[in-house]
Amino acid sequence: MSSQDEIIPIVNLDDEIIWYKARKDITSEDIYRVSACWIKDSDWNILLAQRSYTKRNDPGKWSAAVAWTVEKWESYEHNITKETSEEIWLIVNKEDLIIWKKIYLNENNHQISWQRFLYIYDWDKSVLRAEEWAVEQLKRFSPEDLKELIDSFPDDFLESVKWGLENF
Repeated sequence: MSSQDEIIPIVNLDDEIIWYKARKDITSEDIYRVSACWIKDSDWNILLAQRSYTKRNDPGKWSAAVAWTVEKWESYEHNITKETSEEIWLIVNKEDLIIWKKIYLNENNHQISWQRFLYIYDWDKSVLRAEEWAVEQLKRFSPEDLKELIDSFPDDFLESVKWGLENF
């Protein structure tokens, strides 16, 4: 099954499932669930992922280390632990995730119920590996450097990164 055929829950503003659609059939009026994991080290350096240039949406833009649309039968937690291992080869237990407040974003004409997680990881770089189909590269940024880059090159970052840095 291609990713465009995946079945995605459509939710209301209370994050209650009201319908299911194939990813390819989602419209700008639909609200769908996305989980995202911000990864930081004990010095507050932030790991970001540059989206693969082959992505249909926002190719080459920097985003949270891991983010993915929640599929049918998945919880936010299940989705983010699965995607973290698939996209960057990092095994994360849901008990180690810090849950941030869920928000609603309208990003690039997509309405998203966005559940953010924080994971603290003093990395062993040999463990992390960017999967080419999803991630162009992984890079660690200090909050100060990231703010300067966002101010200088705002179009290189998803709005959610700007919002996340402001609320980190």
